[in-house]
Amino acid sequence: MRRRGTSKMVISRRNVLRAIGGSSLLLPFVPILGARADNGGTPKRLVIVFSSNGTVHEQWKPTMNGSGLVLSTILEPLEEFKSQLLVVDGLRYEAAEVRPPSVQDGHYGGMNTALTGSIPTFPKQRFEDRSLATSISVDQHIAATLSKGLREKSLLTGIQVDQGNTTTAALSYSGSMAPILAEQDPHQVYETLFKDFVKPGASAPDPAIEARIQDERSVLDFVYKDLGRLRGQMASEERQKLDAHLNSIEEIEAALGRGAGSGALDSCDRPDIGNRLNPELNEHIPRISRRQIDLVTMALACDFTRVATIQYGRAGAQHRFTWLGSEFNTDESLSMFDGTKGIHGLAHDEDHGPSREKLTRCHRWYAGEVAYLLGRLRDIPEGNGTMLDNTLVVWMNEMGTGSHGLRNTPWVLAGNVGGHFRTGRVVTAQGQPHNRLLLSLCHAMGLNDDWFGHRDLGREPLPDLT
Repeated sequence: MRRRGTSKMVISRRNVLRAIGGSSLLLPFVPILGARADNGGTPKRLVIVFSSNGTVHEQWKPTMNGSGLVLSTILEPLEEFKSQLLVVDGLRYEAAEVRPPSVQDGHYGGMNTALTGSIPTFPKQRFEDRSLATSISVDQHIAATLSKGLREKSLLTGIQVDQGNTTTAALSYSGSMAPILAEQDPHQVYETLFKDFVKPGASAPDPAIEARIQDERSVLDFVYKDLGRLRGQMASEERQKLDAHLNSIEEIEAALGRGAGSGALDSCDRPDIGNRLNPELNEHIPRISRRQIDLVTMALACDFTRVATIQYGRAGAQHRFTWLGSEFNTDESLSMFDGTKGIHGLAHDEDHGPSREKLTRCHRWYAGEVAYLLGRLRDIPEGNGTMLDNTLVVWMNEMGTGSHGLRNTPWVLAGNVGGHFRTGRVVTAQGQPHNRLLLSLCHAMGLNDDWFGHRDLGREPLPDLT
């Protein structure tokens, strides 16, 4: 992805070099300080939520009543957040449709392109487990900027993602054919994030965190003093720019004392996730879901990272929604020639009325979990609002329908990252490549990319979102 601009620098390298008599001592710090100043204040955040097997479109798509959004049966659990929703209908995974139909498969084709916008490496024969994405995923691309200098670049959590099947389990990619698998054990996520953690402001702060903060303060103090000595050697115009830069340094130093400038840090604490659960057991899915959401919420509040994913299964997940009623126990009998069962079997049987009704209930359950996530973010104050006001949650799928359709894919955006999107609406983008939406996500997070994924499929952001 090419970007139209680079990080802003208050003072040009040429002028600083001239002012200090040809020494390049301070030059490495100028872009670093500029980037930190840009990331200061209230941070932007991105959370991707993935569920699989498409949706029941007529039960998913909301409508507009004048200027008011009327939620569908599936999206109804999000009612209290509907003023913060932007529902995008009609997008297609065009990159996955480039290959001949004989080798297309909705599950792995959609999974590989969903967050990458790239043409997957389809196998020579259908059902061969060798399909991978050919570019970085949008969450990792954004994380490189949003989470720069933080403890974790991103946090990838999952709920029964079947980590042994990379083709259908990998949602995120660090680059071409470089999948990153989500961690499906909440206790492992907990250990990664909160081992040796001490709540900010506690009597015994984390020595490693304190040492890093002190190192950063030392660098800032050094740069501040040396730039201050240069002030008298500069022309009036350059002096004004330098004053602005010095003010930015002061703001960064203050942010280090507050914890990355995030008011949400006051809510940062070690979450209680209870006893360890077997992440492979179907009946543990609801509890593992809530634990992963709580961990993601706290990781963002503690500013460990600003990008996260919550992944419900792999592409074509076969979860049986037995917690919704005993009638879901019978979904085992829907097995097809390839062993399909659970929600996967229901999706393949979507033309059958009882299966369609069950599918609607399954996708409605996912909406309830998204609502829980939005509620957790809303409950944490930040600035003049809450964490939800500064976070974009994107709920998406690897397909449009259960019959392996790659069109009319369901996308729900929640939150508007400080007013970037016009929410409380449904937007129809019939037949547009979803690359355009991925590019819109980049722009919402402050990146200036000219395209995302395959450069011929999305050289402009999706219209009518902002």
